[in-house]
Amino acid sequence: MEQKELKIPVTLNHKTIGILRKIKGVTASQLADRMFICHSSLKKVESGCTPITDLTNVRLWKGLAGLGYSIEEIYVINAFVDHKGGVVN
Repeated sequence: MEQKELKIPVTLNHKTIGILRKIKGVTASQLADRMFICHSSLKKVESGCTPITDLTNVRLWKGLAGLGYSIEEIYVINAFVDHKGGVVN
């Protein structure tokens, strides 16, 4: 069976991840468990130390959707963070 690579055209801003996670009151460990990655990998992505790969982006979208966010909510908040340059007052 051939496995197809998933790609989502919108890559999340690394600051959006932390903002969405903190709104729901979820720790980085809990989100990392949902994404099937280690906690330190998620923290590196959130801090911007490592780039968000296609696979990580797909897992982020699925993990955040699993927390109760709709795809539209994630997209709108990500667009707002991109527009503001990651600074939310």
